[in-house]
Amino acid sequence: MTDPTTQSTTQSNGSGSVLMQRTLAKPVSVSGKGLLSGEEVDLVISPAQAGEGITFERTDIEPPVQIHAVVANATDRARRTTITNGEVTIDTIEHLMSALCGMGIDNATVRLDGPEVPCGDGSALLFVDPLVQAGTVEQDQIRRVFQIVE
Repeated sequence: MTDPTTQSTTQSNGSGSVLMQRTLAKPVSVSGKGLLSGEEVDLVISPAQAGEGITFERTDIEPPVQIHAVVANATDRARRTTITNGEVTIDTIEHLMSALCGMGIDNATVRLDGPEVPCGDGSALLFVDPLVQAGTVEQDQIRRVFQIVE
């Protein structure tokens, strides 16, 4: 069932051309301390196939647990964005997600060895710099977006 306040559409670049999905041209690594735990976290952001979206994978758990970055997996936590799969959580994903969105990246796999994403200086810069260096590639699937209409 579709929410009456949203509609699914394709996105164009303003000149009538339909925008295609994008992923990273090559993997990037980012390390830093988690904001909440203060623990060192290493993560690798890798290219993903068209249509896969953004998937996080906790590699510090055996077997590794994947969590798709979708609203249905969001958990209500104060002052942070947390995603959950069963008992496994990943905290403070918001700055990484904003960097991916700002870079136009639709599909990526994020592997991390801890319960939260590194925070850096509190902005998305920790992620943007390596993403810019890696570059992006166009994929063979149309980018679909949801527009809020009310």
